[in-house]
Amino acid sequence: MAFIPDIPTHNYQKGFNGNLLFYCLLDRLVYFTIYCTEASRRKITVLSLDLMFTHTHSFLKLASKEILSRFNQVVEMKYAQEFNRVSGHKGAVFMRTFGWAQKKNNAKVRSCLAYIANNPVEKKLCRRAIESRWNFLAYAGNNHPYSKPLIIRRASTPMKKAVKMVKDAHKRGQYLNHTFLRRVYSGLGKEERDQLTDFIISTYLVVDFEAAGAYFGSVEKMIQAFDVTTGAEYEVKEEFEPEPDTAYVEMIRLFEKEHNDLIFKPFLSISEEERRIMQKQLARRTSASYRQTSRFLHLPPSKGVKVPVASSAPPWVD
Repeated sequence: MAFIPDIPTHNYQKGFNGNLLFYCLLDRLVYFTIYCTEASRRKITVLSLDLMFTHTHSFLKLASKEILSRFNQVVEMKYAQEFNRVSGHKGAVFMRTFGWAQKKNNAKVRSCLAYIANNPVEKKLCRRAIESRWNFLAYAGNNHPYSKPLIIRRASTPMKKAVKMVKDAHKRGQYLNHTFLRRVYSGLGKEERDQLTDFIISTYLVVDFEAAGAYFGSVEKMIQAFDVTTGAEYEVKEEFEPEPDTAYVEMIRLFEKEHNDLIFKPFLSISEEERRIMQKQLARRTSASYRQTSRFLHLPPSKGVKVPVASSAPPWVD
């Protein structure tokens, strides 16, 4: 398929075998800051970005397919290295291939933007697209949608240090890894942690809401449109998964309660046999399906369970 420069392109990255990519706030912030740093470095226009549990969607304008391929490769490599370092997990984190499809008219652009924004709604994580933190719509025109305004002169000493460290890293073009994030969040109360999260996202965010909103007449009209249309995507083929993603929320809360630290994810470094035992426990204690418990624990699919592999990717997947 020929790639046309600067035509809006839907970009789809999936965890290996559909496995979970993000278990905690810090996981998402690591990926997010890598993504935004690399997009900015390559002068890629990002119209939309959405971080789901097992995959990511973005909508981009860029000059060539080669830039898209290299961009995905670098983002995936850096996140996988960090993910494996903190968890003790070994092996692939992402599928080798990624899905992409270009939208050559405004109607298809609007439909794709709505589809990406409404992924959390379709998976029962929220009622409206604007309610999801991880499609970043709430940050269109608001730097602190989930916290009180940050007034530095009134902040605690640890908060002032954290803000300075984030600013300095961003200025140097550095993404934030787990070690850095644990350091800046330490010593902060819940209110300041919420403020710091909003500050990190607002500082690194590269989504061009004005450019995306122009396809609807304005950002406000775009957000309103997302409430009445879910959009569609017929060219990047996602595996149909009827189960809601709320099961992943259940499993994460269960592990947070019992282990109190999902950053290190120790269950990903134990034997498959031990994880199979854990899988049965999760099935009893949550609403998760067999597929969802397998993906949560990064278990290989059992025989007879169909999971798409990289070698069988359709022709529009690169």
